[in-house]
Amino acid sequence: MCGILGVINLEKNFLSKEKLENSINIIHSRGPDQNGFWQSNECTLLHKRLSVIDITKNGSQPMHSQCERYVMVYNGEIYNYLDIKKELESLGVVFKSNTDSEVLINGWAKWNHKIFDKIDGMFSFGIWDKKEKKITIARDRVGEKPLYYYHDNNVFIFSSRPSPIISLIPDLINNYDNQSIRLYLDLGYIPSPYSLHKKLKKVEPATFIEFSEKKITENIYWDILKLNSCDLVRKKTEEDLLEELDFILGKKVKERLISDVPLGAFLSGGVDSSLIVAYMKKYSTKKIKTFSIGFQNKFYDESKYSALVSKHLDTDHYQKFFSEKDMISLIPKFFKEYDEPFADTSAFPTLAISSFAKEQVTVALTGDGGDEFFGGYHYYKIINFIQKLYFLPLNIRFFLSAIIKLIPDHKIKLLSEVIVKKNLLEVFFFIRSMSKDFNLPVSSRLFLETFETIDFYKKKISKVNLDTLNLRDIMILDATTTLSDCYLQKTDVASMAYSLETRSPFLSREIIEFSFKIPTDLKIKGVTTKYLLKKIASKYLPKEIIYRKKQGFEIPLKEWLGGPLSNWAKETIASVQNNNNFYTLQQLFFPDN
Repeated sequence: MCGILGVINLEKNFLSKEKLENSINIIHSRGPDQNGFWQSNECTLLHKRLSVIDITKNGSQPMHSQCERYVMVYNGEIYNYLDIKKELESLGVVFKSNTDSEVLINGWAKWNHKIFDKIDGMFSFGIWDKKEKKITIARDRVGEKPLYYYHDNNVFIFSSRPSPIISLIPDLINNYDNQSIRLYLDLGYIPSPYSLHKKLKKVEPATFIEFSEKKITENIYWDILKLNSCDLVRKKTEEDLLEELDFILGKKVKERLISDVPLGAFLSGGVDSSLIVAYMKKYSTKKIKTFSIGFQNKFYDESKYSALVSKHLDTDHYQKFFSEKDMISLIPKFFKEYDEPFADTSAFPTLAISSFAKEQVTVALTGDGGDEFFGGYHYYKIINFIQKLYFLPLNIRFFLSAIIKLIPDHKIKLLSEVIVKKNLLEVFFFIRSMSKDFNLPVSSRLFLETFETIDFYKKKISKVNLDTLNLRDIMILDATTTLSDCYLQKTDVASMAYSLETRSPFLSREIIEFSFKIPTDLKIKGVTTKYLLKKIASKYLPKEIIYRKKQGFEIPLKEWLGGPLSNWAKETIASVQNNNNFYTLQQLFFPDN
């Protein structure tokens, strides 16, 4: 796991080595173990290494291919690299290290972009072709690893985070992108390919971008929308599918146990993380270290469940309670590391558990992706229910909505809104959008200058007929937006802030492709979410873990702001109002005033 930075100028180098090194040092925590620098007339590549596999200097980057034509900086892990290494050795490649990075660069030299068909893992990388004077940058299939880029005529810059690029191009700082702001205020994060700043873009998942001689091209190497349901899978019995999924999950967890540094797992006590730990126990020769965060507020606290799983699986369990004082202490860290707007408050306990886990391990497995690919969210049940109501005439649904609105409960009132939506995309947008709870704090001018967030969703699934949209399509949309640029960004930034690598077995290509071949009624069955996954979990975990009510990884922010943090919140707002930056933002959001 690492931090990367690349600067390409086809005319001449315009930045000193000192300035470049200062820029990548902004993300030093992503790779504190080794520093790398390589430069030619047109290209400079810099690397910060977090050593995980083959921690010797043989794994240092930037790394050259055996043929010397290509040089690479890379962030991530290729979990099936040993199989690819054997194939390359049969083709005459001689390896100097046991790293996946050396496999990746030599695989690129042999197969170019066809390497994407072979690799399974999380990654972002930049590869410079010395012969063609061309840079290729790429991001993994679901966006576990972030990658940003800037392009202006002959200049192309890429990095793991926005801040190193902004330090090199200061004009980006106050040059905001209004569309990104609107998307952020609606979603709580900025989805790819957007970023807060104009000319600074996020590489979308499953995409590689090439730049040479002022020309930039974007290519999709894997399309989740093309993962059609398989008739052969539908003909299999439920037991056959359970056996197949059990085998794949075990295999993918086993692959993610390869490490030359201490390894553990985040354990919330939910089905996904608990199942991952169960497989870790099955395939590891060492006692598993697990980590959890608890809260004094019992409504948010899952610590008793993580303790129960730990006891059942006999793990070495470490647990800490998170308080409002812990949150305040993490605010400077939050603003330093989350260098683009991010509204998910669970970033704070994620920072806390990453710091806590790093005291014991350098790698931690997580349960990310289980909800999106196997039907874990409560609103999937709602969408499933709403879809069945579409046989009713619209006037009947409006009548039902009016009756439901009479019930004095906020969540019930929200349900009254969704049953009259025209299609499932409108339902999903309403559920996911923050604007369902309050009006967006932007001016009428900004509304006129930008498109609606639902139009962003429409573009994401432009190949799908809105009238025939179904729950499977919604789950794909969730995986390509919320998962990629909200949940995975949260985990990546928080863990890398403490030089901790996280690995998510559910995000394996094989598991994702399997999950979208099976029918949705084996994911949502009646009122049971994650039906198939829970059936597998029953082999490994106590029933009180599997069938308990789902909890999100949230903090009791409302209670804290209304109680112990009340004075702090008022003082903070007052101090912001007295800062000139407040008026800059006020003019941005309310230019009509």
